[in-house]
Amino acid sequence: MKRRKLRSRSGRAPVPSKYMFLISLLIFLGLTFQTFYYVEKNIEPVLHNIARVRAEQLATKAIHDAINQKIMKEEDLKKLIDVRADKDGKIQAAFLNSNEHTRIVFEATENVMHTLKEMENMSEPIPLGQALQSNLLAQLGPDLPLKLVPLGSVHVELKPKMQQAGINMVLMTVYMNVEAKVRIVIPFSTQPAVVRTEIPISNALIVGNVPQFYYDGAGRPIGSEVPGVQPPPIVPPIGINSTTIEK
Repeated sequence: MKRRKLRSRSGRAPVPSKYMFLISLLIFLGLTFQTFYYVEKNIEPVLHNIARVRAEQLATKAIHDAINQKIMKEEDLKKLIDVRADKDGKIQAAFLNSNEHTRIVFEATENVMHTLKEMENMSEPIPLGQALQSNLLAQLGPDLPLKLVPLGSVHVELKPKMQQAGINMVLMTVYMNVEAKVRIVIPFSTQPAVVRTEIPISNALIVGNVPQFYYDGAGRPIGSEVPGVQPPPIVPPIGINSTTIEK
């Protein structure tokens, strides 16, 4: 009788190398896709927020430097607030000098635009470890370059604000409001941003006549007492209830 040769069940033919390559490629692509998905869903929003905050800090500092170095050093700022008095020297009005107003706004706009344009050629490194929100890994690289690109023109506006500084004094302060639109550029992403800042550039203390009487926060008259002279009464405002009228 012929004996049948028993084939070992454990012996298997080796997998062809081309299949091994395809399997390895699929595993690599799968891991790569998962990595990009994790970065997009978890790290990218945090990185955008870090880039936006850092970009606003850089742009605000650049705007302040442009104003302080070019505008604040000028002696003509004293002419910005025009105070008019009568023949007795009593102040009648205070307002912004229109010529100085126009000149300062124009020069500030030009200086800020020039400064932001220079920043376009500069880059600020942001360590990728900061996006992991870990104090231990905050300084780990690689560094991602952050760039600012100015968008459109810069809007500059002067606004005076009044603040009571005493019984007969008012402090008038002129603020420069600057608004600039920039584009934040980081690898594989861009986003627009608006930078706003307010800078005090000039002030004037306006002194008027001292009143004979003035009132404290409780409505009580305070002042010099003159025989036969009574302080004028204060009429309390009429209260408004919450009743609604239906038409």
